Amino acid sequence: MPMIDLSLLSLSGFTTAVLFAAFWDIKRKAIPNGLILTLLAGFLLLAPGSGWSQADISGSLLVGSIVVFVGLTAFALGWAGAGDGKFAAVCTLWIGAQNALDFLFMTTVFGALLTMTMLGANRLGWSPLSPEIRDAGAATGTRQIAVPYGFAISAAALFVLPRTPWVSALF
Repeated sequence: MPMIDLSLLSLSGFTTAVLFAAFWDIKRKAIPNGLILTLLAGFLLLAPGSGWSQADISGSLLVGSIVVFVGLTAFALGWAGAGDGKFAAVCTLWIGAQNALDFLFMTTVFGALLTMTMLGANRLGWSPLSPEIRDAGAATGTRQIAVPYGFAISAAALFVLPRTPWVSALF
């Protein structure tokens, strides 16, 4: 299969998976492990034939490893969901080491916008709280909003995607 076709197939698959993860996280407040493993396997199988150099692949694996470590540490401290850390790490692989900081910054920006939107909606009477959180909050007098951060991760990945080796292989 020519490199251009493989890059186009890879871009289509990644975009579809990222959109699926965003909507799944909004609906269920979780990102399926099967999707994360599929994205990991897809990167490992498709990157070498899609114009990625060995240095690009190695750099992405290194940065992705750092992101998963930080993400799972945040999970252990109760700051984030485990799926968010794993999803951010696998998206970092696809985005590439050279775009990782832009991706993580944009994830923060989109996450802040999403959180502010949810808080604003909550103040206006629309409650984005899941029933379990709402019920637990009623018992303690506190309320928490579970932010589907997979949506912000997906938005950031799609925002940075045009600067990746997947796209540069097409032009």
